[in-house]
Amino acid sequence: MITFSHQAHAAARSNTDINYLFRNPTLRNFTAGFYGGETKREVTRDGWQDTTISSARYYGYIGYDIVRWLNLYGILGANDAKLPNATTADSELLYGLGVSFNLLNHSIREPTPIEDAIRINGDIRIISTEANFPTGSISWQEITASLRFSLVNFPTGDKRYRPEAIAIYAGPAFSYIHSSNVEAKQNAGVTGGLEIFFFDSLSIDLNVEHYDTTSVFGGLNMRF
Repeated sequence: MITFSHQAHAAARSNTDINYLFRNPTLRNFTAGFYGGETKREVTRDGWQDTTISSARYYGYIGYDIVRWLNLYGILGANDAKLPNATTADSELLYGLGVSFNLLNHSIREPTPIEDAIRINGDIRIISTEANFPTGSISWQEITASLRFSLVNFPTGDKRYRPEAIAIYAGPAFSYIHSSNVEAKQNAGVTGGLEIFFFDSLSIDLNVEHYDTTSVFGGLNMRF
C-alpha cells in the first residue's frame, strides 16, 4: 500500500527588496526606543499638603517622521509612584503622545578636539498616569517641553572600536502637571545629558532633569 504524506514547505523566497510588501522605503521613517528611570516632583496635594511624588517609570515609544525634521511618537509604559513614608502604589499604565523636532545641525569649519558640530533639538510631550495610595487616588497629566543645545564630536580612529558620534547637551525645560489632586511647585527647569551614537540608527541617552528636585533617565533609541 502506498501512502502520500503532505508537509508544508515555504515557496522560494525572493532576495530582491522590490518584491516585498514591506521594504526599506516603507520603514525608514520609523523610530522606536525604550526609557527607564526615576522622576521626583515637589507638589502641593489637595491644596494644602506639601509632599514629594517619586515615580519609577519604564516606557517604550514608536514614532514616525512626518517630515524629515519632525517626528510624531506614541508612548506606552508603566508608572510606580511613591509618597514619603508610604508604600509604593501599584504599577499603573502610563501613556501619551509627543513630537520631537530637529532645528539646527551646524558643522564647525575648524573643529576642536571635542567639538565638530552644534545641534539644536526640541521635544514636546503629554503623558497621563495615576497612582492609587491608601490615602486616596491621584491622577494627572504632564505637559513637558525641552530645548537641547548639543556639542557633537565625531571620534577618529578604527570605526569598529569607536562610536559614530558623542553629543553633550543642555538646555531649558518646562513641565506642567494638570490634576485636580496635585499642583507642581516648580514648572521651569533645566535638562542635560550625554547621547552616544554607536551608528546613525542606534544611540543610548543618559539624561538628567532638574526642577525642584533631580530626575535621572536612561534610554535606547533606534531608527529604522
